[in-house]
Amino acid sequence: MIKRFYVIVSCAFCIAFAGCNLNHVFEKNTEVPDYKWDYKFIPQFKVELNDTSSFYNLYVNIRHLDAYRYMNVWVLIHASSPDGKQQTERVSLSLAKPDGKWLGEGMNGVWMVSALAKKRIKFQHKGEYTFAIEHDMRINPLEDVMNVGLKLEK
Repeated sequence: MIKRFYVIVSCAFCIAFAGCNLNHVFEKNTEVPDYKWDYKFIPQFKVELNDTSSFYNLYVNIRHLDAYRYMNVWVLIHASSPDGKQQTERVSLSLAKPDGKWLGEGMNGVWMVSALAKKRIKFQHKGEYTFAIEHDMRINPLEDVMNVGLKLEK
């Protein structure tokens, strides 16, 4: 009986541990007011990084409604490092395939895309980095965007 208990607990632990992404460093999403992403609304994310030897991938999370009118979204990603240096990069994030089918995961007309914005970043300094994500589309406000987020993985 006790042996069976240990086997069950061990299996449960293995399943739970296998579900964890050890490369996951940071992820946070921010709600867009009234689902209308205005130029003035620029979500900021503070990330504490202490590993300067690893490479990171930076993703932008976009949660949008089925009614979103475009196949992509252009964003400006602003980054500030602990030494005070600032950098901005303009990136197009695909939200749909060329045939119009949405990328990511969806249910009941809501879609979540975690779009790779930058590959293999190596951070030079330990400490707090600040990232800000600003939409850079011609249309303002950008309607039917529910959340904007940032994800970093090793």
